[in-house]
Amino acid sequence: MDLEKVEVPATVRGHFGTDLVQRRSRIAAERRSADGTRKVLIAFDGGGTVEAVLMPSFRADRAAGCISSQIGCPMGCDFCASTVGGLERNLEAGEIVEQFLHLRAMSRAAGRRLSSVVFMGMGSRC
Repeated sequence: MDLEKVEVPATVRGHFGTDLVQRRSRIAAERRSADGTRKVLIAFDGGGTVEAVLMPSFRADRAAGCISSQIGCPMGCDFCASTVGGLERNLEAGEIVEQFLHLRAMSRAAGRRLSSVVFMGMGSRC
């Protein structure tokens, strides 16, 4: 099925602008490294922030992303700022997807394809 050619009834299209939320997050801050790595702080409407990272690949047309699954972390590792406040909450699926969408847009704007994604913030104490 070619999704670009699917016709949506007018009654449904009318709800797109009023009932559907496009994004519930925004890029609150960004830092760029000399090697082209971009770290962004993503703030969610429901509260909390996470860091996502876009890293250029050795191939000029690709990039790799690093996204978060949690706000904070319970592990307590000395080298990581995410553990300072402990685990605040797990992210909702839509919040994780939004991080990907932000990184994909950044990657495309740089003329690259986001070709791989890894997750941060998956620590747990059992």
